[in-house]
Amino acid sequence: MKNTMRYLITQLSGFMLCLLLLATHTNAQQQARLSVEFRGGLPSILTESSPSNAPFGGLGLRYSFNKYFSLSGEANGGGMAGRSKSGGYFRNSFTQVGGKANINITAFLPERNEMWSRFNAYLSLGSNYMMYYYDKDKALDGKTSKPYFVYDLGINVKYYVNEMIDLMGGVNFNFTQTTAIDNVRGDGKYDKFALTYVGLAFKILPEDRKQLLDWAHLPIMNNQATKQLLENLEVNISEGNKRINDSLADVLNKEIKLVDTKVETVNTKVDTIAAKMNLMLDVLNKMSALQAEQAEALTAKNKPKGKKDVKSNAATQPPIAKTNIPTDTSNRYPLNPKMLSYTAPDGTKIKVATIDQSQVKENYAIVVGSFVQDQNAVIARDKYIDKGWDAHILGSAKSQYKRIVIFSNNYFEAAKIVTELRSTVSKDVWMLDINTGKGVYIK
Repeated sequence: MKNTMRYLITQLSGFMLCLLLLATHTNAQQQARLSVEFRGGLPSILTESSPSNAPFGGLGLRYSFNKYFSLSGEANGGGMAGRSKSGGYFRNSFTQVGGKANINITAFLPERNEMWSRFNAYLSLGSNYMMYYYDKDKALDGKTSKPYFVYDLGINVKYYVNEMIDLMGGVNFNFTQTTAIDNVRGDGKYDKFALTYVGLAFKILPEDRKQLLDWAHLPIMNNQATKQLLENLEVNISEGNKRINDSLADVLNKEIKLVDTKVETVNTKVDTIAAKMNLMLDVLNKMSALQAEQAEALTAKNKPKGKKDVKSNAATQPPIAKTNIPTDTSNRYPLNPKMLSYTAPDGTKIKVATIDQSQVKENYAIVVGSFVQDQNAVIARDKYIDKGWDAHILGSAKSQYKRIVIFSNNYFEAAKIVTELRSTVSKDVWMLDINTGKGVYIK
């Protein structure tokens, strides 16, 4: 008995494993090919007039190759009861394991409408390995609890509910190799019985299939109203995303405009401060010149008589020609046609050319001073050159001010120079961006 059960379990496991291996080749774009079936019902003895009253249950595994053909494995077990040929009642139990080939006969019919396409009728043919257990008269026929080979012919119907569930029902006709199922033997005819059942089939979908989100595969959702609803939903989502993006763009544009306004305000304040500083420098220069004239007049007045007038002698000598000596980097910049007029201490008039801002190759200019008077601009430039700075005069046709600048191509280097000059020369030193023409804020 143990060897027999072990054999049956091994056969059933092997059959199910084969079906599972076949199921791995399922195309994810098609409907599910593999399904698990649960059934229950009542068996009936075809040779007897009285109905059966003992239930049975079963489990099946089906693999569909296409809409016409499928293979299935089944395991059933339960009771069998009724009136025997001798006139008495019997009640015995059985188990059976087998396989069947199924042909969908409705798939050969012409085109059906949506309602009738949900119904599919199958004609099945197979064989089972059956164990039958006598509850009474265990010595009957000498075959108590022995296996029998059973042929199976069945008709079953499936109703498509959705992509995952089918309703099923049908009847399987079994033809045995024994004459003693009803505890009566010796009549020379093999017993026949039918298993009538109803049940559910649960379809196993591939892992990458969108079972719930892919609504188009569910027949209950596959109608015109639902399609229109989904299209409207997609349009609403798209318009909502567009409104959000436009709103974010407006906010960013407003922030950019606000920043530009603040930068322009800072540039205006810087230029205003520079202009005021230039006016103050002009006043100081005039005061210095006036003090120098007063001191010279006072010296001439108090000069002892009889001494040689050195100044007059010097005035009689021819003036020494003095030219503006450019720095070692001035040749790198194209000169602005606008010339500055500079009067040297010895009275010589000198023309000094400025640098055109549009022709500067560097990215930044450190502005150390702005002047209206040409002479003040040249004096300030020479002062920074004497201190070792590569200073230049930056002229602009749009402004009357001449800026004394130190060029730099690196932002961090320029910021460092600004910080150094603010601490050693003047707190009003600032940085100009050559490319944009705007001031750069340095804390």
